Amino acid sequence: MDCPNPKRSAVPGLPDDPLVEILTRVPAKSICRFKCVSKGWLGFINDPLYRKSLPQTLSGFFLSDTFTGKIYRHFINPSGKSVSPDAPSFSFLTDLHGFANTRFLHSCNGLFLFGHGPDRFHPLGYLVCNPATEEWVAVPRSGWTPSQLKEEEEEDYDSDDNEDEETSHTYLLFDPAVSPHFRLVMFALKGGFSSEAAVHTYSSETGVWIDRSGGEQSKQRQGDDEHQRLDTFGAISNLDGSAFVSGLLHLVVSPIHKDREVIVAVDGEGKTRKVLHYPEKPDQICTDVIFIGQSQGRLHCITTDRSTENTVSFEIMIWVLEDYANERWVLKHSVSSSRLFGNKNCFIAFSHNVVVAIHPDCNLLYYFLHGGRILVSYDMDRDKLTPICIVGRANVHATPYVPYFPESSALRR
Repeated sequence: MDCPNPKRSAVPGLPDDPLVEILTRVPAKSICRFKCVSKGWLGFINDPLYRKSLPQTLSGFFLSDTFTGKIYRHFINPSGKSVSPDAPSFSFLTDLHGFANTRFLHSCNGLFLFGHGPDRFHPLGYLVCNPATEEWVAVPRSGWTPSQLKEEEEEDYDSDDNEDEETSHTYLLFDPAVSPHFRLVMFALKGGFSSEAAVHTYSSETGVWIDRSGGEQSKQRQGDDEHQRLDTFGAISNLDGSAFVSGLLHLVVSPIHKDREVIVAVDGEGKTRKVLHYPEKPDQICTDVIFIGQSQGRLHCITTDRSTENTVSFEIMIWVLEDYANERWVLKHSVSSSRLFGNKNCFIAFSHNVVVAIHPDCNLLYYFLHGGRILVSYDMDRDKLTPICIVGRANVHATPYVPYFPESSALRR
């Protein structure tokens, strides 16, 4: 009897190399479905020789401290299964000088951004790395210095008065379909939320930081409420997530002198390309944004209606931006807060429960219970809750990780 050949092609008569080339253009969700077609397909897709060339999906989560940005060593499997010894990690960085003072800032398409310095809001320099290839590169500081640090040597400087303390928020933009190079965008904001932000950008292609805050560029679109510059916004909400969609970074921000938050789309030069108003139902009068993220190539926004008199449960709505150009939001799913969180008082739910991510390829929502101690997934299609793991500590931030295996000319080993 002839033994079956485990290396046979998934499609008889079609060589493996052309098949891999075809599958690189297929969404990751479809790749996962192909595993169920036959043993041949399963073996082909799981073959280490081809797997890294195929579209990737959510591999797991890296954990860090919400406030300090310090990375914790363990990695979480999104299915809740035990993690293999060769799971992704940042162990290849631990021998670098000063890594102990390195803090996680942001990630984009498989690359991770760290800042090193006294805290995550005043970095003295940066490091960009790829856990999949163990490549990295150091990035110098932007040249921006908080005014309070300049004043420390003055006799009348009051270190306890931090109402106008300046902090920076730095984001990583990386679109491998367009370029192997990445960009950093840094916004420096005052704690009082009453003045404009300084904007600095960096390109790995040029290796140079550029101050985008002054000159004619800062005057563009001034006075146009629908096309405000990001440096006219007084606060960036990091807890509400961010999303990289259509080559633009999307953030939830608070405009100066206005009560309503908006979603802004920023390019690699720090320019605001679009201002989006978050969705709400016609009868809602008090809508809050909980989270924004990217799933299946589209921008998603999760909101709540706080106008209800019901203190036990309120509605949570997951919206998808179906028509980006015309800003047409479609309600994808809604669920009660008591279903997800079970809190007796719904108005304290989100002080103890934080949305982590929306799965990039399917309708799964990930969030923390009990101040970050338990990670849970919610299947919108099946209305099913699944505990993933017990983290065992509070104030934890989980960063979703989708591997990017190709080596980059912008990084090195």
